[in-house]
Amino acid sequence: MRRILTAAAVAIGLATATAAVAPAPAHAQSAADQRFMREANIWLEQAARWSAPYGEVLGQTYELLAALSEGALKAQEFAERGDTRAGKAWAEPWAAEQRARLGALKARLQSLSPTPPPAKGPGYDLTNMDGMRDLQRMFTEMPKGAQAQVALAETLMGRYLDLTVRAASGDEAAAEQIAPAYFDLQIAMLRSEISMYEAYLPTMDARGSPQGDLIRAGAQVNLAFIAVYELVAADLRGQGGDRAAVARTVRASADGIESRLRTTQQRVDRVLGELPPGELKTKMAAISTSIAETVKAYRVLAGQLRTTAAEVEKGDRFDAEAVLASMEAMVPTLERIIELDKQRRGAIAR
Repeated sequence: MRRILTAAAVAIGLATATAAVAPAPAHAQSAADQRFMREANIWLEQAARWSAPYGEVLGQTYELLAALSEGALKAQEFAERGDTRAGKAWAEPWAAEQRARLGALKARLQSLSPTPPPAKGPGYDLTNMDGMRDLQRMFTEMPKGAQAQVALAETLMGRYLDLTVRAASGDEAAAEQIAPAYFDLQIAMLRSEISMYEAYLPTMDARGSPQGDLIRAGAQVNLAFIAVYELVAADLRGQGGDRAAVARTVRASADGIESRLRTTQQRVDRVLGELPPGELKTKMAAISTSIAETVKAYRVLAGQLRTTAAEVEKGDRFDAEAVLASMEAMVPTLERIIELDKQRRGAIAR
């Protein structure tokens, strides 16, 4: 799941935050309650503005990882054509560009405020509000998460950037290593996504948010892709692998998706039922429709993963091309999930 919900990780957290500070039903709200909710919403807006640059850094870091992966693929193409002159002419400026991108990311991260807005101040104290501790923890951990992702990009760049340049420039030993290196980079990106998912789950769990179900479903897809990519990389290195074990992992991920999403709609309905009529309830209704469509798409994806598991086991020898083709068939479903996520973020932003 190459890009799904990665750039949207912060937006997912904010969607949960919106649910966490949703007003109580109208009959339960006193004047003090209403003032409390106004203060909570003001704090949430401030925290969202503070966190937005960190979300940009995370997205740009992921784009850098994607560029490294795409560069490895391009270097392989130059090596296969034997076009070393053009490969070298492309590779050296490309590598310089990636180093500059990393330097800019590190500088940007260094410039950001490490402390989110306080949830307590003159005349208000939100620290005991239901779910607020988890929200504060989420925002407080955000700088560490961004730093970890930038550090990962720096490590991978040190490991693969020169290899890519050498492969594109005609180094035969490097060219032999570049194909499995591409899958190593894909695996690192998928694991990076899972780490970002996990940072937001405590907030979602604290409120029983349906968004947590979707995040866990996404993590299951990543785990399936990691298992297959590890097998492909091992095959490219001539090492072989346990195809039956990989197929079991992929099927378990498909089962996990369906299990995670079994009660999602009930969670959505419960959140909607707790809200009084008004703008927030209208937004949540739009989000509910989007979540229902996302659940359908994930169920399709579960079936496609089972097709991939069958391809992994098929025949006497592992057919990497057939397996990867079965995964490529998932792209329209993944794109649908991404589009629905964008719709939810748009509904929240309006």
